[in-house]
Amino acid sequence: MIASNIFLSTPVFTFLRTTLLQHGIKRILRMDWAGTAGSGRAFYRITTTGNRRCILMVWNPHDPDWDFFLALHETNAITEFSPALLGYDRPLGVLLVADGGARRLKDILFSYENEAERLALLKDTFALLHRWHTKMPRDGVLGSRAFTTEYFLWESSYCKTHCTELFPHLRPIFNVEWDTECAQLAQKAASHEPVLVHRDLQSENILVQDGEITFVDIQGARLGPAYYDVASLLYDPYIAPVYTETLRISLKEYLRQCYPRFSEELFAVCAMQRLLQALGAYANLYQNKQKHWYAAYIYPAAMQLEKICEEKGYSAIAAAMRALSLECTAFLTKK
Repeated sequence: MIASNIFLSTPVFTFLRTTLLQHGIKRILRMDWAGTAGSGRAFYRITTTGNRRCILMVWNPHDPDWDFFLALHETNAITEFSPALLGYDRPLGVLLVADGGARRLKDILFSYENEAERLALLKDTFALLHRWHTKMPRDGVLGSRAFTTEYFLWESSYCKTHCTELFPHLRPIFNVEWDTECAQLAQKAASHEPVLVHRDLQSENILVQDGEITFVDIQGARLGPAYYDVASLLYDPYIAPVYTETLRISLKEYLRQCYPRFSEELFAVCAMQRLLQALGAYANLYQNKQKHWYAAYIYPAAMQLEKICEEKGYSAIAAAMRALSLECTAFLTKK
């Protein structure tokens, strides 16, 4: 069975069969459309003899992230964290990776009614993230790309650009004071001791199968502050309703054990920086890529960012987020 909206050529099927044979798999039983990513990549879930599964990834071969994806899979450490790379053909724009499962962390957390179960799963996820930060190498190709003050400033500018495209009348609120506070955030975030960070560690990029947790969408990895990854998940707008105050407090206590030099101040800086990036991404995906479901996540991202900014004294960003939250409420009500 094949269900998709992307044409797979004969050379792609030849690559698929050849690669599977190299891994001792002789027959494909079915192929199912498995969706797309915000980056434009497309995925097929392949079921083979012995009920083995893998994922065929269709990806623009000119994307520079290819080099980082391949470099990550050349390290021995990656096998603990991400599904194995089985083969690839860059000219064709395809890769075949092991299947980390169809259940995302997001889906599982929402399926739990017991907060203790959510806490246990999130602790396991943060434990794996801590091992990633500790074990993943930081040299060679992987060390050639890093978060800098300029890159963090690009993230906040990205947020400003796309949020004001969506709500043009809010442009006056994204003012000089906003720019000043974003510059302060960027400088502080870039001052952290760097590790290799995933960069987009949110609940849709974490798979759980038979109790095993894996990270996907890893090609954006770069050197940067570990707290950026931690905040990406702890303030993930996709699962904002999951996070009660008691759950966040319990997880922060656990994170202090994982990261002995845990700094609440530096963590808050990275949380604000990450939420700025997420807001820009959601607005861009909605406004320019016709992925309208992302509009639902602008509100929880803005609400969380407003709260942290108020607590930490970033009043201009807080004011902009308050206005954005009100606009989102009216916008979503109309929808």
